[in-house]
Amino acid sequence: MKKYPSRKRTVLWSILSGLIFLGIIYGAWAAQAFKTKWTIINYLATIDLQIMDGKLVFTPPKKFLKQYFFTPDPAQNALAPGLAPKMDGILYKVCSILPNCPKNQPYLKIFLLQDCQQVNQRLQVFSPFHDNPASACFGFFTAQANAIFVSLEDLSAGVLAHEMTHFLLSQFNPVPDHDYQEQWAQYMETQID
Repeated sequence: MKKYPSRKRTVLWSILSGLIFLGIIYGAWAAQAFKTKWTIINYLATIDLQIMDGKLVFTPPKKFLKQYFFTPDPAQNALAPGLAPKMDGILYKVCSILPNCPKNQPYLKIFLLQDCQQVNQRLQVFSPFHDNPASACFGFFTAQANAIFVSLEDLSAGVLAHEMTHFLLSQFNPVPDHDYQEQWAQYMETQID
């Protein structure tokens, strides 16, 4: 007769696995959140937002700035005053180029990681059998968490545009295949950087 694990042991194992999973995904979710109109940026230290703001060399389109009304939390705005319009401006520009862009997408979660090694650790959680982890060194989007994980060390507006394209295309019904998404993402990267 085959022995099956008890329900209690299975539940405990599931809870433990879930906690380990969350810890690996993002440092036990000890991050703080910086909200823009369309994104939530999760960061560990205030300096991460300032580094991000400095690395994003991007001026939102004039049409976007004329219609952009967002009042960030004053404390958050003091941390990185130009970040919210840059982030939402990049997403707006990607959406304006992408045909049939969904208008009512959910918040995009962005997790700021320190370097390529941390990005690849998170990638292994979501795609343990990923063929070439070095290809995700700058960042990656996962539809499972509806989130982008990016390396601060390698961050640029083009990298964000690339990953935001994956996010927007994941909202399509049906979701386009990987090759189609990658072609659009690579094109979008050239339009932003």
